[in-house]
Amino acid sequence: MTELRITLIRHGNTDANNLRILQGQTDTLLSSLGHQQAILAGERLAEERFDRIYSSDLQRCQQTTRAISVHHPNTPMQLMAELRERSFGGLSGQPVATVFHNGECNDDFIASHGGETTDQFRERVRRGYQKLVQDSMQHKDHHVLVVTHGGPLSSLSAWWVNQLQYQVADDAYHRQQGHTNTAITTIQVLDNHMSGKIILFNSSSHLTSLADHESMQNNPPPSV
Repeated sequence: MTELRITLIRHGNTDANNLRILQGQTDTLLSSLGHQQAILAGERLAEERFDRIYSSDLQRCQQTTRAISVHHPNTPMQLMAELRERSFGGLSGQPVATVFHNGECNDDFIASHGGETTDQFRERVRRGYQKLVQDSMQHKDHHVLVVTHGGPLSSLSAWWVNQLQYQVADDAYHRQQGHTNTAITTIQVLDNHMSGKIILFNSSSHLTSLADHESMQNNPPPSV
C-alpha cells in the first residue's frame, strides 16, 4: 500500500489580513509579523524530511516557503497556480463584508466582478490537490510540504471529511475557527487521494512566543 504524508501550511500574516480586506489573488507581501511566523514555522519543520515542496505562486506563499526551505536547501520546489487563494476579481481590496455575510458569500455578485464562484474555486483547488498527490506518488515521495492559503485549506479539509470520508485523528478539526497564519495541518493519504486521515489540524504551537498568539488563535484573520 502506497502512503504519502502531506504537511500543509497557511502563509504568514499580511497587512491585508489585519485590515480584513479581500486579498484574493492580489500579490500581497508578508507583514513583519508574517515574517516572524514564517521563521518560527521553518524552525518547527526544520527536522522534517520533505521529498518535495509545493507552493502557491503568490508572493506571500513564496516568502513563507523560503523561510521554511532554508532548512531544506536540497528539496525541489514547484510553484502551482492551482493553490492560489480564491479570485475576487475587481472586488479585491474591498472589505470582507462586501461579499461575505454570516459566513455566506454572494456568488453572483463575485462572478459579475470577474471573480470565481464557490464551485469554480473548489474545483480548481481540488484539481491542484489531485495533481500534486499524483505527481508525488509517481515520484515515490514519502512526505511533501504544501504552502497555500486559508481558503484552499478550508475547502480541502471540508472535502476530505464530508465527501471523501477521511478519518480525523485530531479533535481540533471539530473546533475549527479558520486557519491561523502558518498553522500546520498534516494528513496521511493512502494509495490515492480518495482515502486518508487528518493527523494534525491547524496546529500553531510554534507561535506561542508571539505576544498576540492567543488572540490570533481565537480570531484568525479571514481566509481571503
